[in-house]
Amino acid sequence: MALPRLNEPELDDLLRVQKFQDYRIDAEYTLDDGSHRGIYFRGRYEMQVFGDGQPPDKTSHMSVYGWAAPLVNASKPDNEWQTMERVIVGNKITVTLNGQTVHDNTTLEAITTNAVDSNELEPGPIQLVGNDGKVWYRKVTITPIVDTRRQ
Repeated sequence: MALPRLNEPELDDLLRVQKFQDYRIDAEYTLDDGSHRGIYFRGRYEMQVFGDGQPPDKTSHMSVYGWAAPLVNASKPDNEWQTMERVIVGNKITVTLNGQTVHDNTTLEAITTNAVDSNELEPGPIQLVGNDGKVWYRKVTITPIVDTRRQ
């Protein structure tokens, strides 16, 4: 799915209407100098998209905002293309940024601020949200994970 840049006031947040339970998302993006954005998974867990270059903490690039710091800072400098792969199954995530594992089966302990609701394990939307600065996405791919044992 090709997405426009999220740099105009009327495009500050994009919310995918379709809801997803367990899935993989691959995204390529670049951030303008000092930009700060986020990607909400199931509309409840915000992963920071932040051109910070700071040591990993609970609010740095690829953190689960306020809950889980990335294992390493795998960020590229601002204005360079970054590649993120994330798998969410139940309340666990595994995330790779630029080829480095930044979350390895990390438990999502609770929803983050501004969640669409508190129904943690139910299907929910994917949101690309804007806070400060500019970001460009050139590719976002969502692949549902289906547990055939439930069918």
